[in-house]
Amino acid sequence: SLWVRPNELFEIDFRYGYTDASFVEYFDPATGEDLAENRVPFIPEDLASISLVWNLSERWRLVGNGRYVGRVFYDEKEDVSFRAESYVTSALSLAYENEGLTVELGARNLFDEEYVSFINPGIGQQINGDPRQSYIKFSLSH
Repeated sequence: SLWVRPNELFEIDFRYGYTDASFVEYFDPATGEDLAENRVPFIPEDLASISLVWNLSERWRLVGNGRYVGRVFYDEKEDVSFRAESYVTSALSLAYENEGLTVELGARNLFDEEYVSFINPGIGQQINGDPRQSYIKFSLSH
């Protein structure tokens, strides 16, 4: 993780995670097949994100985000039928803050990236990630 604030206007937050999760010893309970050294399912090998914040003024803030998720296997055998490929999503928001009230206008999955967020190998079901979404958020703090 690296957070940098070069001046009062800009902030950069970069994060990266690597997971080397593989079976030390594992046998398929149905077939007895040795699956040692295969990747543990449901865990991406790489995750990364970056956030760029531009403080336009004391009350206005523009934020851009990018997120990378590496490919994921959803079964112990590393069957390509149950593999989700890596993907990148991005978001953008503009926020106004004044005396405890924040109004934020934004978009998630800005470029409408199509990606798989989950696969259930037991029933062969695939769940796709969320499409582009726009939002307005109001929050009040005291």
